[in-house]
Formats: sequence, C-alpha cells, structure tokens
Amino acid sequence: MDVTAEHQDQELVFPASSGQRRLWLLNRLGHDGTAYTIPFVARVAGPLLVPALEAALAALVDRHEVLRTTFFVEGDEVYQRVSPAGPVRIDMVDTSGADSPLAAAREVAAKLLARPFDLESGPLLRVGLVAMGPEEHLLILALHHCAADGWSMGVLKRDLGELYTAEVEQRAAALPELTVQYGDYAEWERQMLRSARMEEGLAHWRRVLEGAPPLLELSTDRPRPAEQSARGARRRLEFPGPTLARLKALGQEHDATLFMTLLAGFAAVLARHTDQDTIMVGTPVAGRNRVELEDLIGFFTNTLALRTDLGDDPTFSELLRQVRDATLEAWAHQDVPFEKLVAELNPTRSLSHAPIFQTLFALNHAGGSPMLLAGVDLEVLELDRGTAKFDLSLVVLERDDGLTLSCEYATDLFDADTIDGILSRYRVLLEAVTADPRCRVSELPLMTEDERGQALALARTATAEAPVDCLHHLFARQVE
Repeated sequence: MDVTAEHQDQELVFPASSGQRRLWLLNRLGHDGTAYTIPFVARVAGPLLVPALEAALAALVDRHEVLRTTFFVEGDEVYQRVSPAGPVRIDMVDTSGADSPLAAAREVAAKLLARPFDLESGPLLRVGLVAMGPEEHLLILALHHCAADGWSMGVLKRDLGELYTAEVEQRAAALPELTVQYGDYAEWERQMLRSARMEEGLAHWRRVLEGAPPLLELSTDRPRPAEQSARGARRRLEFPGPTLARLKALGQEHDATLFMTLLAGFAAVLARHTDQDTIMVGTPVAGRNRVELEDLIGFFTNTLALRTDLGDDPTFSELLRQVRDATLEAWAHQDVPFEKLVAELNPTRSLSHAPIFQTLFALNHAGGSPMLLAGVDLEVLELDRGTAKFDLSLVVLERDDGLTLSCEYATDLFDADTIDGILSRYRVLLEAVTADPRCRVSELPLMTEDERGQALALARTATAEAPVDCLHHLFARQVE
C-alpha cells in the first residue's frame, strides 16, 4: 500500500515522538538556536532545471509526511499535525553580479541556515537556490532535527536525486514503496513505552548509571556559564592509514570493533584530563529497529550513555574488554529513549550543562551515496555554523586511507588550542596502545618525543625566580 498517496490530501494528527517532544520544549524555551538545524549545501554545475527541482521537492514532501509536519500542544501532550501535500517554496537569490559570486552565495546560505524554526507554523524544510551564473548554482537545504537525522540525509539525497532525474527524463521515479510513515513510528513508540520491555530496559540503565558523576570535570579555559549556550566551533586532526590498520588489528585481537577501540582510547584521554575514575560518554544510535523505517526521513536517532570505570588503573586491554561489554549491553537496551531515561532517573538538573553526560563520541564511515541530479554535477560544501550541542562532541570519520577526527566544542568553555591539545594527545595515546596494549592507562604517553623534549627543555630553562607552583603547573600542562 502506498501510504503517501492515501494521506497526502488529509490533515493527520499523531503523538510527537520522545525525541520530538524534547526538541519542541527546547525550541519553546528558546534554547535550541540553530544547533538542531541539519544543513545540506551543494554547488551545482550545469543546466539545472528549476521547474524540475520544484516538482521533485513537492514530490519529496508528498512522499515523507514528516516534512509537512508542525506541532501543537493539547493539555500536557505534544502532537504532530501533518498538513496536506503542496508546493515547496524555494528562496531564489542571484549573486552573479557580485565580485565573488560564490562568497556572496555562501553568505546567503549562512543566513538561511541561521534562521530559527517555528515548530508550530513550519515548515521543517527550507530550500534556497542561489544563481551564481547561467549554469552555476548553490543549493541549500535546511531541516529541523524534529524532521530528520543523519541517516535521513542519505534517504533525502537518494529520493530527491531520483525524483529530479525522473522529472527531467519524464518517467516515474524508481523508489521503494513506503508502507509506514513517521506518525506510525510515533504510535509504536508510545505503545513500547508502556510495555514490560521498557521496564526491563529502565532497570538496566538504573543499574548502569547508579553513582555516576553528574558532570565530567574537564579543565576549561573559562568558568562554566550559569546557562549553557549553543555557541561552538570545530577542530580537526588527521590519522594516517597505518595507524588505522593497527587499531583494527588491536580490536580484532580483543573481539572488539573499531568503535569500541576508539571509544576506549577516548575514555582514557578524558580520564587523564580529569581526576575522575568514572567517565560518562554519550553515543548516538540509528534507532531504526524495523526494516520499514529504513527508507523514511524522520528523527529516529537515540543517544546511549556509556560508562567506563578506571578506578583500578586498568591496562588498555582490560579497559577495552570493559568498553566492549558495556557497549554490547547498551546496544541490547537501546530502545529506551534518552528522554524517558532522564525523566525516570530525574538527575539533578542544571541549565549550565546537559544531564548524565556532556561529551559525545561517534564513528562514521566515509562514502555513502551522493545526490545524483541528471545533467549536472554536485559538490557538497561544508559550512561551520558555529554551534555545539555538548561540551565536546568527537566524531571520527573512517576513510580508506585513515581517520579524520572532528571535534565540535563549546566556545564558552574551551579555546581552539585546548581542543587541539586533546586531539593530539588522543592520537599519541592510540598510537601507543597499538604498540603495547598491556600498558596501564596511567602510564600511557600523551606527548610525542619532540613535545616531551620541548616541555623538559622549557622546564629546565625556567628562571630561578619563577614560583615553584607556577613551574609545576607549566610542566603538568605539558606532560600530564
């Protein structure tokens, strides 16, 4: 059954999902800013047919109900309202007369992506098209996280590309039939939240999180503000291919995935930067546990809380086994929505930081299907939007020739140099554990030989008048 054809001329009402309710509340409180805007910006070279693009976007919104959804409150409940299908507005701008058409187009994109969403009136999808020349455009898509997640962007690129190409070639689009919509998922989730399986999952997470520290006490460059903002930036670091191969081999020796190996290293670095034995790190999971959901655009992602205990100063091998076991248990109980977990545990709330964990870790894989539009070439552009959802979010991108570390961080707390230092120490530690995983976490090096030599030389040449505590502080920041 094609549920899109059945629903496209009706107004429908469904309960909001757990994730949507949380984002709706943040939006109403004015705390989301643009941190929950998902961008897609691509340079389009060739004869782009705007009428075909308009038709393809309309067909995309027809196909995915969540893209024509808004929200309202009735009593204590948040609901999603699906409007009938209709045309999609494209904000058209021409920068071809500018001194630098691409630079001017990037400014247009930044402004479109910076506009806050109104979840009550919508839309949750905004489209911009900037003409930089007769056959050169910048395509801009902005989606609110209530309507999409990372997996969804792959679905969107596939569907929009095929719908556009079908319009150009005047044929029916070859896309898989949708048997459910996001509203069906929200109904399923509501039923699951009342099930015995949910009680079992909550019991597991209560055991895992009992006694966990509410805050990861990383040294910051500035005092934590009373209220967390979404201001952020991003720093990157590259890993060579040989290190990636050694990390994979290390994981295989311990029946662990690359994700588990990298997470164990990250937990070790965080522990070395704090005085805490227990490290809490969040990690996202796709949340698409039914095959019917794989071809849908929507917000399915859940976030799991992973706990690592280093109180007995384990070897890295021991730490890796602990992380492996904790990860497998977390995946087995991933159906508990993070929002439900927070509501049930009711941790001490603070406007200054996120509950349960303030640091996120994820492993992504390079590649994936690009958006293909008939007759044109697309180049996806990255824009740093200056946002951060957590204190630190480390995303590792696995490529064929190595790894890319991308750390999104709160600029209210950290300077770029501090983040560069954390990334560098993470790389040094991972290289060290591939050489000797039996080394204890407290003994793992965090500096290269050159850096260690520079730090020692700096300590030796410090003037005799320097206070002892200042000298110790300088040496500790370089070596510990």
